[in-house]
Amino acid sequence: MNFTCCIECGSLVIENEALRLCASCSHARRKAEKDELKKVGKRRKPIVKVSEKKQEKLKPYAVLRRNYLKENPVCELHLQGCTGNSEEIHHISKDESNFLNIKTWKATCRPCHDRCERILSAVKRRELGLLI
Repeated sequence: MNFTCCIECGSLVIENEALRLCASCSHARRKAEKDELKKVGKRRKPIVKVSEKKQEKLKPYAVLRRNYLKENPVCELHLQGCTGNSEEIHHISKDESNFLNIKTWKATCRPCHDRCERILSAVKRRELGLLI
């Protein structure tokens, strides 16, 4: 691995660094650029979390989700650590075409949903009818 010196402070930097700046100088430069933008009154454009296309799909989902949780106030999974009150929707089908299909939904509490998504294997979820 080749090293070179930072162009501002002279400390060692890995040679393949684009600007040849150490982490401290790079941070200071970014902060100065950000402060300059604030003085001028400009802001960086924030990164969009959800695309416009996805936002359009989420509008009917929000209505369906709210109604589904009202109709199913009790957790349907009953896994270890279940609180009993449904707060989230578990989609048993990961296919995008079934996103709005309430036949592929299960009302769950947060602990059950976390357990289902993070701990249970796909094989176990299929056995329990939680994944198709």
